[in-house]
Amino acid sequence: MTTLRQLYDLQEADLEIDRLNALLVSLNKRLQDDSAVVSTRQTLAQRREALQQMRRLQARRTQDVGDLQAKAKDLETRLYGGGIRTIKEMEALQAEVKGQQEQARRIEDDELLALMVKLEEEEAWVERASEELAKMERERLALVEQLTAERSKLEAAFPGLKARRLEIANAFAPGILAQYERLRSAKQGRAMAKVEREMCNGCRITLPARDIQRARMAKDQPALCPSCGRMLFVG
Repeated sequence: MTTLRQLYDLQEADLEIDRLNALLVSLNKRLQDDSAVVSTRQTLAQRREALQQMRRLQARRTQDVGDLQAKAKDLETRLYGGGIRTIKEMEALQAEVKGQQEQARRIEDDELLALMVKLEEEEAWVERASEELAKMERERLALVEQLTAERSKLEAAFPGLKARRLEIANAFAPGILAQYERLRSAKQGRAMAKVEREMCNGCRITLPARDIQRARMAKDQPALCPSCGRMLFVG
């Protein structure tokens, strides 16, 4: 013969299964969520690419300076090599040498100097970010190992719980079990409410003495809380 105590035990088993399922859902979300690491990795990759572009630009502009200086040197060789015949030709070459030298200085002063400062800042940022990413990846790996172990522990608890639940449920007639399941679905998993200090602990309403007595005397057909409609159980 089944009792309300057994029905209450069934609810306790169901609630524990629900709790474990909720924990598993949460654990799986945390296991799948590596968005912080992915975001940091993507940002670092973008900054590394920007750094490489800056280095390429630095190399090109350094080459430009070298080319200008080499051209100026060649012009100076012509200028002082004795092959100049006229003052006009000499002045033109001097102006061209000066132009090449000034253009080289402008690149050095206006571009390469600022680029060097920016490169140093970017290299320092990339170095710090690389260290932070490595730390995040280590922490993520440790967290995954921890969460995986917790998940395995939770999953190991299910077979025993489900077997216990099935054993209790099989003792009930289909009618009372169906009523329990309907209430459980409608009441956020709590079909039954314990009567404590003359109150229904499902809705915290003080119960009339007749309802408490009816709940105490109930056998096959549980008494229901007049407020929340849950099955009442007097422990």
